[in-house]
Amino acid sequence: MTTLHARWLGRVPYREAWALQRALHQRSPVDHLLLLEHPHVYTLGSRSSREHLLVDPALVGAECVEVDRGGDITYHGPGQLVAYPIITLPEWRGGMTDVVRYVRDLEAVLIAALADLGQTAFTEPGFTGVWVDGRPAAVAARAGAPAAVAGNPAAGTGVPAAAAGNPAPGTGVPGAPERPRKIAAIGVKVSRGRSMHGIALNVSTDLAMFDHIVPCGIRDRGVTSLEAELGRPVEMRAVADAFAHRFAERFGHTEVARHDVAWRIRPEDLSAFSRLAQTPAGAEAGGPGVVDADGVRELDGGREADGVREHDRARELDGAREHDGLREHDRAREHDRAHEHGGDRGGREADGVRVADGVREHDRDHGRANESHPTRGRADATPLAEPGSRARPSSRAQPVRLLGRLAEAGVVEPDEGRPARTERPEWMRVRARLDGGYAEMKRLVGDLGLTTVCEEAGCPNIYECWGEHRTATFMILGQRCTRACGFCLVDTRRPGPPDAGEPHQVAEAVVRLGLAHVVITCVARDDLPDGGAAHFAATIAAVRERSPATTVEVLISDVKGDEAALATIFEARPDVLNHNLETVARLQRAARPSAGYARSLVVLARAADAGLPTKSGLIVGMGETVAEVHAALVDLRGVGVGLLTVGQYLQPTAAHLPVVRWWHPDEFAALGELAATLGFAHVESGPLVRSSYHAKAAVASASRPAATTDTTATTDTTVTVTEHATDAKDRGPAR
Repeated sequence: MTTLHARWLGRVPYREAWALQRALHQRSPVDHLLLLEHPHVYTLGSRSSREHLLVDPALVGAECVEVDRGGDITYHGPGQLVAYPIITLPEWRGGMTDVVRYVRDLEAVLIAALADLGQTAFTEPGFTGVWVDGRPAAVAARAGAPAAVAGNPAAGTGVPAAAAGNPAPGTGVPGAPERPRKIAAIGVKVSRGRSMHGIALNVSTDLAMFDHIVPCGIRDRGVTSLEAELGRPVEMRAVADAFAHRFAERFGHTEVARHDVAWRIRPEDLSAFSRLAQTPAGAEAGGPGVVDADGVRELDGGREADGVREHDRARELDGAREHDGLREHDRAREHDRAHEHGGDRGGREADGVRVADGVREHDRDHGRANESHPTRGRADATPLAEPGSRARPSSRAQPVRLLGRLAEAGVVEPDEGRPARTERPEWMRVRARLDGGYAEMKRLVGDLGLTTVCEEAGCPNIYECWGEHRTATFMILGQRCTRACGFCLVDTRRPGPPDAGEPHQVAEAVVRLGLAHVVITCVARDDLPDGGAAHFAATIAAVRERSPATTVEVLISDVKGDEAALATIFEARPDVLNHNLETVARLQRAARPSAGYARSLVVLARAADAGLPTKSGLIVGMGETVAEVHAALVDLRGVGVGLLTVGQYLQPTAAHLPVVRWWHPDEFAALGELAATLGFAHVESGPLVRSSYHAKAAVASASRPAATTDTTATTDTTVTVTEHATDAKDRGPAR
């Protein structure tokens, strides 16, 4: 049985998608199909002429990238399905690959998929790509003629579609006989028997963007789109489905492991700061901070009607929002009280998970009632506040937008009034131990004025790590995060400026604690031009100067995907580069809307390219399935991640994502075994595992070269599975 790992990744900047392709091409042994859109970009293939670029791309809101595929210049942008197959092709003769046959197969896939969608298409002798003939349906309708396109379900309706009849450039009067028009372009690269790049199919593309180039270097042929031909809206999702199905059929894949990120994203999904900061395009469907002029992103053929998928604003304003900031709390006292009562901070559960495309429902037998905890600056519950502002927390706070995103992902909360309160399972209980080493560690951290994610994120293992092992994860760049992830307890109000003395304070703590290994993490700082990268590098350098023998692990944000910022961190040469994927593709928008699945994979891929041992982590219990977790592990391993942590999600407050299911220790054991078969060098999988769990031991595993092509290798893999909270050792914080 051969499996095709297909992913809909939303809108991804071209350079990030290219980096992801290169990583999967170089490191993954399995077949991938990346389905996505790009922001506006012109790409120049190996045979391109600059003369075919007719304008400065910046003047039309695009960038220009020279790439290593074949072909000439083309355009990618919103409304265009881009598919990048990274697959192993059969040998032809003399160990070579028949690239021409591969291109012909891609053309056949496109023709079959278009036929499924009601559009007849064909190839043209002497040209690469897929073409259509006759007048577009909308043009024919305006001319008073029937829309008689073979196989077009709209044929004969005579109904014009507004803005759908864009005649091919240079053809003259609408309605005149036209030459075949290109609807899909192909440009590929094959190296070591593996493919890269792929196809671009115009679905609802702004065809005017092609007027600024000579598409594919062909001056006497026009370009069209599926919507222009059919004269009606076409859902991008339907096009992606048709292409993936026909691709698997043509290339002999007996199983398709398809997993999608959200198909819609709106500006209100982002944290207040991210909306104001207007962060660059990048993740998911449209990227953080990038929306249409009217604030709605169209991705599947239809604009959301007014009021559709809108949440109850009155309910949000009546209890969810407090308009004078957020009160500060004694974090340690709150943390201690929570764990004295079984380590609970809420744990409200839904009583059913509804997942699209036939994914199975889950039974949930465990959970815990909501507690009246403050929202800690949840963006769903409070507006953006200036540093130092204070307010009352709302006891009635409900994460309205957050739960709406979760519902759109197929995870449904129980109706109001239905009981969803049960005790946490025994294996999730943590006993607070406030004496001895814990108290001493707390004093030391306070004396040095440091912030630890152990406290900020409410890690359940703080008592053992601080009390027994004197290990901690230091959080730099302040206590306030510019994002509002649905699972995280860290404060999300407007942050202050970075403390220039913080790198030296962290180094001093490392010396005073005598640490052989230190983990340094951060809040996301989208307000800083480099996302805090220079501060990270300075902290690494300070630790190395004061304690050269100490190994340094960094747990970084995505720094908005900025290549230069990432390079700043990589050049500081941490011993381990950790960036958490956090959850599966389907739940990314619900859990971390200002980040993105593809972008996180690219951050890790670029770290591996820089020669750094890479690490990532997942939290489970938010509504994902075993198959989805498996897919995430395949993707992480495919980009070169060697160290892995998997732990149970704990709801920090009632204003955060609910715990949908408590994963049993046996299930964590199975995940650990699965990860080992994929080739991870070190795996920590258990209910209370966090990002820094056994971090020091993972460094030794990271120094061993991990097999990148043998998915069954387990000899050199260290797998630790923790079944009960009382067995937890050296667990790091949640992120």
